[in-house]
Amino acid sequence: MLSVSFGRYLEEAIMNLDTTNPVTREHLPVVVRELQKQVMSFLSAHPSHSLARQFKMLLMAADSLVKAA
Repeated sequence: MLSVSFGRYLEEAIMNLDTTNPVTREHLPVVVRELQKQVMSFLSAHPSHSLARQFKMLLMAADSLVKAA
């Protein structure tokens, strides 16, 4: 249950970032790219983990966020 909550937390955090805030916009690319790197590393090591599908969706949302910033 904790892992599902953690996956949901990350998903909600990405979706609710205020990209109009100048400080957020300044740090967003570096922080989100690091998140992407860590999630991809996790998925490589644990491809059949119960959160794999949710993390793949998170990667797509993060990629979209970085491209829009």
